[in-house]
Amino acid sequence: MTAEFCLLGNIEARIDGRVIDLGPLRQRSVLAILLVEANQIYSYLHRLRRALASVAGADIIRESGGYLVSIDEAVVDLHRFREPVRHAGRWNIAWLANMEIAFEQRRAGEVEREGPHEAG
Repeated sequence: MTAEFCLLGNIEARIDGRVIDLGPLRQRSVLAILLVEANQIYSYLHRLRRALASVAGADIIRESGGYLVSIDEAVVDLHRFREPVRHAGRWNIAWLANMEIAFEQRRAGEVEREGPHEAG
């Protein structure tokens, strides 16, 4: 079997000329990084671990499924951004519902103040 990896254009792997399924984009992207830095990823992980050693609460850990960065998500700007956005969607729905209730209550109050319309 002859293997070939393509990084220019689509990220692909071929065996004997046939494209094999590499999974979703994130997985293909990790493979691309590993292939660009072929035979060097261990040194990068080692260097990252060393660099993060002085950062309390940030550790690169090897688990049975691979590596993970153990960290409080609140210290990552992307996660701090996502949380308010997630709540904003819920808040907007609640705000709209409250505005509709307030409008209906106001309208009901105006009808009560005006009283019934007399036929003319």
